[in-house]
Amino acid sequence: MAARQNLITTYMTMARATEGATISQEPGWVQSSSRERFAFAQFALGFEGDEQAAARLRMVLTHQPWKRLFHITGDTMPGLLDIFEGAGYRQLYQLVELASEEEPVEGTGRLRLAEDHEREWVADQMVDCFFNKQDRGFTSAVSESTLRCNCPLWLMENDGQPQCVAMTVVTPGTLGIYNVCVPQHLRRQGYGSQMVRALQRYAAQRGLLAVLQCDPRLAEWYQRMGFFFVGEVKSFAPF
Repeated sequence: MAARQNLITTYMTMARATEGATISQEPGWVQSSSRERFAFAQFALGFEGDEQAAARLRMVLTHQPWKRLFHITGDTMPGLLDIFEGAGYRQLYQLVELASEEEPVEGTGRLRLAEDHEREWVADQMVDCFFNKQDRGFTSAVSESTLRCNCPLWLMENDGQPQCVAMTVVTPGTLGIYNVCVPQHLRRQGYGSQMVRALQRYAAQRGLLAVLQCDPRLAEWYQRMGFFFVGEVKSFAPF
């Protein structure tokens, strides 16, 4: 549940930082709506409640479709997948949720927060890594929201040169690790694992559980660093 709450908080934090987005807490879920077409500002998640809440969601989906719906391990609304499918949504992708309580030994790289003048560069690196197939309007909006949300942005340095970046979000008892990114020309040299282990250490020293979401194909890589499975995130889009 800690990983679930951290993810919900992260999505809402990014949405609040998106120009034109309207965020609200509904009876049974939280949502972000926007005039823009970007999926990261048009979504609903955190589904909880009883049959009454489920019936209301069915009704809302008939006239207010979102770009994305997220089903996260720990959602309690009855019949949620049937509601999604009945409204014309199909699963787009699935991520696994992982957590770690380990405190790895200190590595050779230097972990530090990005300074104000470096945050734009870090945000652009993340966009280039994860959204390089999207159009410029989308990538610019993601980068701007990353800057506006004021989440900590991190650099991993070796010999004074940045080789990896990441973003974190803190919720009670939890450090969420997001957007770990190594530039293409620096990959397969261990910089990503340096960043992850440094953030695991940062979390453990503060009594926080480190959590993240990743493609199932990367789960084994994270598990070798002490992460364990805690759940899944399924993204649905209208078809």
